[in-house]
Amino acid sequence: MRVEAPQNHKKANSRIAAFAFSCIFFIVIKSFADSTTETLFLGGELSRKESRKLGGLNPIKAHERLSMLNEADEKALLMAPFLHYHKLKGTTRYSIDADSRKSSWRITFHWENAEMKDVLLVKIEDTH
Repeated sequence: MRVEAPQNHKKANSRIAAFAFSCIFFIVIKSFADSTTETLFLGGELSRKESRKLGGLNPIKAHERLSMLNEADEKALLMAPFLHYHKLKGTTRYSIDADSRKSSWRITFHWENAEMKDVLLVKIEDTH
């Protein structure tokens, strides 16, 4: 499966467009915790195994969110409520929704000197 950005930019979600204008454009992601997340970010072709592992995750939406992360500082993330940016309890990692609020997938990372490190797609398991 190859991930590509949508061709019709006129139909872009207005929240995403507003988010893009609020960002300071510089490269923020410095490292990935796994090769699947990095491949998805780079728009590369996922193997069958990787595609099955991601299950119901929308890879185009995840690619868009990873691209947003790569151009955002913490202030921009806080100003984009649709990302649901928050610190994970009991850890130094932060999280945003990888697809939508209804999706069980999140993108997690930690900040180090205004750079994101160990960016990782994580499936949240229901603990109830």
